[in-house]
Amino acid sequence: MLKALFRDVAQFGSAPGSGLGGRRFESCHPDHLNSKARYYAGSFLFVVLNPMVYTKIRQERKGVVLVEKRLERDQRHLELFEEITNTIRGFMEKYKQPDEENHPQMVRLQNLIERLTTERRLIEEVSLPCRLILEHFSTFMGKHDHAISFRVGLMETGRGILNDFSIDEWGNVYLVIGNISLGWRDGDYQYLFYPDKAILRSYDRSKPEIHLLFNFAFRYSKLLSEFRGVVEHEQTLYWHPDLNEDLEG
Repeated sequence: MLKALFRDVAQFGSAPGSGLGGRRFESCHPDHLNSKARYYAGSFLFVVLNPMVYTKIRQERKGVVLVEKRLERDQRHLELFEEITNTIRGFMEKYKQPDEENHPQMVRLQNLIERLTTERRLIEEVSLPCRLILEHFSTFMGKHDHAISFRVGLMETGRGILNDFSIDEWGNVYLVIGNISLGWRDGDYQYLFYPDKAILRSYDRSKPEIHLLFNFAFRYSKLLSEFRGVVEHEQTLYWHPDLNEDLEG
């Protein structure tokens, strides 16, 4: 293959002293065209002979595939959430009884709709950095051996089990940690990512920072490669270099 790339060069021929007539050169291809072949061949050799470059290309391609899979899965889930929500609302309207509006069963159905709304907003309405944090927290939500410590400003606030989270209108996010509800508006904050910590810093510097610390590090949820876009996102203020090791999947 490489021989074929390099053989396309001008060959010596002969010409009479007058400069006219004589046989044509064996090859009419000028040497400057051959520079492209040398360039591509050199690039090919560099990639093949450099395992680190080859591995990097494979990892980047794998990362792109994982992102595409997430986007496709998001679309399926959005359709699912809409179908389930419409079914529940249709049921509630069909069998609605004035004296049952506050019945526990009806309340739980309404809570289910609100849960589905949060899932939809997680995909459509909050930023990618915010979503990565919430998706990661979901992997250990309710597990007693994986608690979250949190701090608001300089005050040490507490530590507890993540019981739930919700997303209201305008991107207002709430974490239920133990018996405390901790909230922020996604669009008002930038995010700093560390292996086992996330810091939320408001654009309004007069507001205190929110620190979230957890023993179940980001790498264990194996979600980083699906959320590669977080690194360059406008709301990502800092990305710790150690996270890059698990970014490629």
